[in-house]
Amino acid sequence: MARRSIYRHFGLNILAGETVERSVHGRFLTLLTNTSGDDPKVSISGDSEETLPKGISIELSDVEKSFTLIRFRNPGGSTMTITFSISEGRILDNRTVISGSLAVNATPDTMTTPAAAAATSTAAQIVTGASSTRRVTLQNQGPDAVWVGDANVAPASNRGYKIPKDGGIQIDNSDDIWARTAAGETATVSIMVDAKTT
Repeated sequence: MARRSIYRHFGLNILAGETVERSVHGRFLTLLTNTSGDDPKVSISGDSEETLPKGISIELSDVEKSFTLIRFRNPGGSTMTITFSISEGRILDNRTVISGSLAVNATPDTMTTPAAAAATSTAAQIVTGASSTRRVTLQNQGPDAVWVGDANVAPASNRGYKIPKDGGIQIDNSDDIWARTAAGETATVSIMVDAKTT
């Protein structure tokens, strides 16, 4: 006697308003795909019809054991193409579906390396913000530490980000960037700007 398959996969084209029956044996039913905007109606072993959305599984109770007949009805006004699976054991659908919009950069970025900026104990703007700026990379060539931030950067009150000699930082924004050293100190800051192509 041939052993019954524990998992089977089916595809159906169901015309508008049409009902299709399949003689199948199993305990689990999962609707995998549906090309229609309408959900099919399903009846199992002669029971009343229920709506079956895509991705939903039906499991019989331990009392009912298994079914032998499935009936699908297309309630919509156009042809419905569906795929479904039947099994003796639980069906696990591990596919990942991601919906929504995703921003992509259709054009390559441009990289520029402006002249190095001299930083002193007086705050000075070293990068002018722009909406096209994606990232700014700064490296402190020394000889002293430098603090970077907005126009209020102040080493004496620990306002801003301290970059030691030979240190660097990447800043992901499009704002103006200012630099300042402690009193009596100086630094040279190398700059690289990554910008969107307009």
